[in-house]
Amino acid sequence: MKKILVINTGSTSVKYKLFQGEEEIKAGFYENVGKNVYKFSDLLKGDVKEISQDDYNTCIGAILKGTSPDVVGYRVVHGGELFKYPTLITDEVLDNLGALNSLAPLHNPPAIQRIQEARELLPDIEHIAVFDTEFYATLPEKAYLYGVPYELYEKHKIRKYGFHGISHEYLTQIALSKIETNEHARLITCHLGGGGSITASVGGKSIDTSMGFTPLEGIMMATRSGDVDNGVQHYLETKLGYSENEIYNILNNQSGLLGVSGYTRDMRVILEDYEAGKDEANRAISLYVYKIQKYIGSYIASLNGLDALVFSGGVGYGSHVIRKLITDNLDNFGITINAEKNKHLTTIGENIADGAVAVFVIESDEERMIMNKISHKNYK
Repeated sequence: MKKILVINTGSTSVKYKLFQGEEEIKAGFYENVGKNVYKFSDLLKGDVKEISQDDYNTCIGAILKGTSPDVVGYRVVHGGELFKYPTLITDEVLDNLGALNSLAPLHNPPAIQRIQEARELLPDIEHIAVFDTEFYATLPEKAYLYGVPYELYEKHKIRKYGFHGISHEYLTQIALSKIETNEHARLITCHLGGGGSITASVGGKSIDTSMGFTPLEGIMMATRSGDVDNGVQHYLETKLGYSENEIYNILNNQSGLLGVSGYTRDMRVILEDYEAGKDEANRAISLYVYKIQKYIGSYIASLNGLDALVFSGGVGYGSHVIRKLITDNLDNFGITINAEKNKHLTTIGENIADGAVAVFVIESDEERMIMNKISHKNYK
């Protein structure tokens, strides 16, 4: 059976899985890559060790050693309007991807670098890029356009692109498999982790999503602000004297849970303090939950109803408290959850709903989604 290696590059991390047929035979995660010491976790054996290296090249070399893949697939965050399908990587494709670096500066450049390194080490096999933005090729014009002069879209492609699409597509497929009348099923999928996004879909095709031109738009995240009045940025620059780069850094790296709480980006810490009654944690949790509820409510209106709500990501899958807080105020939409099932998940992809709308808790698997696309030759 064909062996497919999937490499998922973050800004300072690399996750990989090696599949033989449907079976996952190797999996690992490198953290803090780029620093003098980074951590490697074997995701199948549970082993964790520190490695004294300071670049990704050694990491990619270690991943490829002993894997002998027939094809390598990569998660690439931003494909712009040019890449709407999984794509066979050539030198020309890499040049075109490089032109998109400014749209996803934290993720596209390291992903391209990893691709280049792997192609040099394995020049005689196929390398396939799979894009987070692919799933949003079906967005209607009314969802992806902004209320700015249309020529900005025509000339500069300023529009909503959406992100976390590989995860949302996987969650959508799993949820649809659990719904009998799935051809026109209306879903809202919530990918809630360090980054977070919410997507609405009908029958497996996306119709709207919370992230936009960049991953900054949408709900509040670990360090990203999410939606902010553009006038705030203008005020910071013209009245308070912040530079463009300082503003960008504030909104991307100093906001969200970190900025609102004033002391941490880690939802686990904030939840502990929330349970202990700490005011700063309560403020952060309240704002986080409220922003998510607003998106869910607006998407129910766009969908004209809802058949299933899906939670995933480190927070969405990992925290029964967050799931409860989000759904507590949605009972008028038919969304209620069983307290015991919510707190003690017993099966993968379990429906924890007590109401008319199904509520699934699903652990996402971007690497398996990429493998599936490649194994079905779903690329050009």
